[in-house]
Amino acid sequence: TITEVIQQLQNFDLTTPSNTRKYTIDCVRINENEFYKGQWNIHCQKHGIGIYIYPNGVVYYGNYINDTQEGKGILIQPDGSYYKGNFMNGLANGEGTLYVKNEYTYTGEWKDNAKTGRGCEQYHITGDVYEGEFVNNEKEGKGKYTYKDGTVYEGGFANSRYDGRGKMTWTDGRKYIGEFRKGRIEGKGKMLFKTGLKYEGEYENGIKNGYGVLSLEKGKGASVKGFWKNNKLHGKVSIVSDENVLLCEFLYRFGKVINIIYQKDSPNIITNEETNSELTQKIMNIGLILE
Repeated sequence: TITEVIQQLQNFDLTTPSNTRKYTIDCVRINENEFYKGQWNIHCQKHGIGIYIYPNGVVYYGNYINDTQEGKGILIQPDGSYYKGNFMNGLANGEGTLYVKNEYTYTGEWKDNAKTGRGCEQYHITGDVYEGEFVNNEKEGKGKYTYKDGTVYEGGFANSRYDGRGKMTWTDGRKYIGEFRKGRIEGKGKMLFKTGLKYEGEYENGIKNGYGVLSLEKGKGASVKGFWKNNKLHGKVSIVSDENVLLCEFLYRFGKVINIIYQKDSPNIITNEETNSELTQKIMNIGLILE
């Protein structure tokens, strides 16, 4: 009933727009299942504070100016979802909060009924949180997305996906700084591991593809320089010391050595299969993980 609606909304603070002449009546039935209770102006237009119940069960409680929702108000859907905040020309504009039942809560800036500007969106089911820029209801520009498990992405967004320069930090200690495209690691970037291992190079579809360098912190090992395909070494690969001295060169095919091109202090070219396990052990001894 209209009385129950009033009781539910009585704690919502409103500022009455200025008007020299206002008239308040108990209730007006406009059509079947459509009611208005509130203030009017001399032209019989809703003007001031009022409650409007639409035929579909939507309820508006807030300010009107000349029959248009203007100023602070709250619009409640039949399922309990609501928008609470500022209205201009009958649309959400300025600061406001949108609560969508069983989905998310958004608090921030609006333009003509669309999330536009800075805001914060909290997702009810996953517990994730996004803070940043929006354009026409999409995450667009700079923002920060925090997952419930503690994983954090901070950087560019386009069409509500990671895009441009950004940084991803995982709870296992990994950190990626570089390029993203369409929600995935793509382009050039740097992956840092908790162990001190570092990969800097090219990515495609979220994995190592193209040229890159895998190394430990300076003074703790050597570096692997070469090409990757689907996250495995593929093609010519060089192992260099901290002083950038070439130690050896290999030919890889999908993560497996098929030929040794050069070994420092050894003139021999070793190509037989028996050297694969021996060679892998040597590389592991200098602290490198190749896959």
